[in-house]
Amino acid sequence: MILILIGCTGKKQNGSDKTNDFEPFTSKYIEEIQRNYELQLGGPKHSWEYRCEDIYQLESFSLDTLDILRKYHKIADSIITNKDIYDLLRQTIFPTTAKSLPDSDKTLIQQVTFTNVDLDFETLTEDYKEFIDKSDLLFLFSQMTSEPYYWNEKKMCNIKCISTKELKEIYYVPNNTPIDSIKKVLNRCRKKMKAKYGHNFCEVYSRPIFNRNKTFAIMTLHSGYYGDIMFFRKENNKWVLIKRQGTWNS
Repeated sequence: MILILIGCTGKKQNGSDKTNDFEPFTSKYIEEIQRNYELQLGGPKHSWEYRCEDIYQLESFSLDTLDILRKYHKIADSIITNKDIYDLLRQTIFPTTAKSLPDSDKTLIQQVTFTNVDLDFETLTEDYKEFIDKSDLLFLFSQMTSEPYYWNEKKMCNIKCISTKELKEIYYVPNNTPIDSIKKVLNRCRKKMKAKYGHNFCEVYSRPIFNRNKTFAIMTLHSGYYGDIMFFRKENNKWVLIKRQGTWNS
């Protein structure tokens, strides 16, 4: 007896599980990205797709590498939701169980952010490789673009968001300001900021990036005086901060 199986490919024909739609890990893509950044001699290393005057630019990778990054980015967009992002924050650095604070004591953060704040490919592959599974590298990197993300302060506890427009107004420095006067102007700007918000600087939290199973995440913090990188892992269905490390200070 001969059985003919039609349409049995091992995948769902309709509504297939996109989280399993990954090519086996190969080092060729990673090596090409590393070579590309080495050739830039300190050029932009923070994303593979970035905005320049509202036009998306692509790094000079091969079509194969760009195709797989686009593919992974599309999958990430379809499986990583706002709920995933805010659950991570509410369970770790901005816990909903915290006592509500007056506005003057709330953490002031920049409303618009990106996935690639103080984070580059070299950081993923070299500096913190003990935390990152090799098979997740391209998926994590595919999320690192200059596409803006806007925080919603109502979804977090003890947070006050400040818009880019208002930041520009507070920290306005005229183009004709002499170099030796810039420090004085900035000090006045900080005093204006503190008078209005109780803080003289605004923190920038990056949009977190996740592995494909959403059990591991990375995000960064850029403040007025220092930068941090934070690693999270999901344990017993709850997010846990497993490491927080300074990346720079001034």
